Parts: sequence; structure tokens; C-alpha cells
Amino acid sequence: MTFYGQTNDGVPDRGHVLFITALVMVLTAAIFVTIRLATRIHLKKFGWDDLFLVIALAASVMTTIAVNLADLWFPAVVHGYGRRKADMGEGIHIALKWFFVAQIPYKIALGFTKASIVLLYLRVFITESFQRVGKGFLTVIAAWTVASVLVTIFQCIPIEASWNHNIKVKQCVDKDSWWYAFAGINTVTDVLIAILPIPPVRHLKLSKRDRIGLCFVFGVGAFVCVTSIMRTVAVSQTSTGLDQSWDFIPRSVWTLVECNMGIICACLPMMRRPLSFLFPWLFRGSSRNESERLSYVPIELRYTNRQLRPRGSQSQEEILQSDVRDKRALADEE
Repeated sequence: MTFYGQTNDGVPDRGHVLFITALVMVLTAAIFVTIRLATRIHLKKFGWDDLFLVIALAASVMTTIAVNLADLWFPAVVHGYGRRKADMGEGIHIALKWFFVAQIPYKIALGFTKASIVLLYLRVFITESFQRVGKGFLTVIAAWTVASVLVTIFQCIPIEASWNHNIKVKQCVDKDSWWYAFAGINTVTDVLIAILPIPPVRHLKLSKRDRIGLCFVFGVGAFVCVTSIMRTVAVSQTSTGLDQSWDFIPRSVWTLVECNMGIICACLPMMRRPLSFLFPWLFRGSSRNESERLSYVPIELRYTNRQLRPRGSQSQEEILQSDVRDKRALADEE
């Protein structure tokens, strides 16, 4: 008998690791998204980036359900996903079917998370050059997401052959090559998202410490890069494994971590105060007034609805006027 991935029949089982990871990660992501949405709605600044993140969370929940739940059961776990193939019997086809289903919303969640982060950048950095780059990158993300979902669905013809290995007449892509390609492209896009805001931030009229702090806040995608790399390593270590229900548990765990960590990191730029508490040296100015002005991520988004502009794009008069507006906004907030 198996319950929540734990077995008492003496059969080795890793299913509980997958279940616990899925539950903890998706609940944590949901908490972060709820805090972000509550903040945005309260400030009347709900935008497309927030909507895309909600869709990403919904897809992540679907991934968790596909891995662990169906009709109040835990098919991927109950039917043997996490056990060795020899110990599963006919349950292997049901387990692999739900593993196949989980891959689809997983890729959707990744795509919408990346798009949400880029949309946030586009709201903040309004220079023409950055807008062109950002929108171009959005197009790449959209094309990559659609392509990855289609390849996942039609990786075998007939589709059922993806999980039913008893079907002999079939045409399938080289799954190892596909997984490597997907993991590699996914990691590259994460790296590009992490460095995308660095050039415009460098041109802001801020001190070196402040620019580093702003890069840190907007560069939270670097955290996702780590999980992407770890998943790629897990893929490489299991690509030749023949016992999919047992050997794929580590990569499935990293899949769930990566999916939800991306959502969590996408929420961090809206949470300057917790970040400033954890990393005060990045956000603390040399004086009280300077410290207040550096509530940036963004002060403009949270208080004055101003956009971050690069040095040289405003006249001295505009800069002085914007400074006055900032001080008034800070006074109102206090």
C-alpha cells in the first residue's frame, strides 16, 4: 500500500520526495504571488506582468496536480512513479502518462514566468532602444514556449506511445537530444533575462552602490539560472537511464524547484523592504534622505508612477521637477 508516496510493503520508493517537493514549492510560490498581487492591487498598478505571473502559477499548480493528483488520488505516486520499473507492474503506463502530462504545463509556466519578468522591465525602462530589445526578447520567448509545448505533445506519433512502451509502431524524436536542447535553451534565456536590465541601470544617475543594488533587485533571474543548471545536470545524469520511474525522480524534483523558483524570483522586485532587510548594505544610502530615495524598486513604481530614465534623457529642469515630485510623494507616504 502506498500513501502520499510512502510505502509500507518493503518496496523501495522515492515518490514521497517528489510529493513533498511539489507541495512545498507550489505553496511557497502561491504565497509570494499573493503578496505581489495584494501590493499591486492596493496601489492600483496591476499590469500585464502580474497577469502573466498568475497564469504561470496556474500552470505550476497544474504541473503539481499532474504529477501527484487526479480524482483525489495520487496516480504518479500511487501507480509507482518513484519505484523501480520491475516493482510496478501495469501501473507504469499510468505513472508515465501523468509524467507526460506534467511536462506540458511545466513548459507553459516557464514561458509565462520569463515573459512576466521581461514585461516588468518594459514597464520600468522606457528608452526606445530597450523597448525594442525587450519586445524582441518577448517574441523569442513566445516562439520558444509554443515550440517546446508542441514538441512535447507530439514527441511521439501516435501520442500514446510517449507513455505506452508496448506500442511498437511509432515515430519519436530523440528524447535525450530534445531534453538536452530544451534544458540548454532554457538556461540561456534565464541568463539573458538576468543580464537584460544591467545596461540601462548602468546609465542611471545613481552612485555605484545604488546601481549595484538595483542590478541585484532586477537581476533576481540569476537565482533561476542556478536551478536551471542543476536541472540540466540532473538531465545529463539520467538521460541514459532505462528505469524512468526510478531514475527520473531527481530531475523531476529539480523540474518542480525550477518552475516555482522562477515564479518566486519574479515576485522579488516588488518586495524591496524584505530584500533591504536581508541585504541592507545594498539599499542603505549615506544619509537618511538618500536612503529614503533609494526605496526604488522601485520608488517610481510604488509611489510616483515615474519610470526610470537613463542619464541624459532628461533636461535639468525635468530632473529638478521630478525630484520635487519624489520628495512630495515621500512626504505623503510618511
